[in-house]
Amino acid sequence: SNKVNMALMSLSLLLMGCSSTAQTGRRPNNPVNVTVYGLRPRNMSGGLDNKDTGDARGDIFFYVGDRFLTPMACRQDPQWYMCRNAEVLDKDSVYTQTTVEADGSFGGCPDGERACSKYGACNPVDPYGEKWACNPTNNYMGVANITDRYPSPHGTTLFDMWKFNASKLLGGKWYSTQAGGNCDDPAATKCQWRVVETVKTVNASCVNDNLHKGVVAANSSCFAACPDPTDVRSDCYITCFYTTLFSGKVDVMQLVQLWQKGYTSTDPADYGCPALPHH
Repeated sequence: SNKVNMALMSLSLLLMGCSSTAQTGRRPNNPVNVTVYGLRPRNMSGGLDNKDTGDARGDIFFYVGDRFLTPMACRQDPQWYMCRNAEVLDKDSVYTQTTVEADGSFGGCPDGERACSKYGACNPVDPYGEKWACNPTNNYMGVANITDRYPSPHGTTLFDMWKFNASKLLGGKWYSTQAGGNCDDPAATKCQWRVVETVKTVNASCVNDNLHKGVVAANSSCFAACPDPTDVRSDCYITCFYTTLFSGKVDVMQLVQLWQKGYTSTDPADYGCPALPHH
């Protein structure tokens, strides 16, 4: 009897294993590995369903173009469009580096040009970030070419100009991984992408500090003249940051390398950042 029970248990486990493999064994056509980074509050950092990410330049642009300027922008104009999700998205932020296997056709638009891009802007639909949705909705892993995505400023404010200038200076790509294309989800109608590895999660403040060090070093006198040279949320500091970034004094490639060292190293002396447990 015990032998029969053991045999049945073994068969059950085997079938469960086969079932799991059948559900998650799908792989996209034209597979290419893409390293992506996502900047989010830590409690929203798990998984990539209906989330946006970027390559290194693309996620630096997201920070510089969308997040870093919001304290100053929202003090001056609380109705500015980038202030809508500020309270949700600016808390306990982390970056997560992920390797994604994607269908290299990216929905028939591998260059991410605006005319054909399947990229969708993804945002939380509740205050806790438990559910996310993308606009437009589709079942692809979409890519957006940032330089091409912003042919002109979205408005006439100083902050719109900063974002536009940052898009030209940094370039890069954004990606959207919509749930309907997740190869590891048996309910997904397409197989367009799957997570290969969650590589490293780090405090956003650590990685962003590397950027700040690079910019401050290029124009230290401007920051030193601020009432508090270390207050990165002050109007003075933020103004110095963008003035310096667009002055031609900053080596953008070096800035990207400083930012990436947060992931490749854990040694603070080498701009490294300690790894956090994945959420």
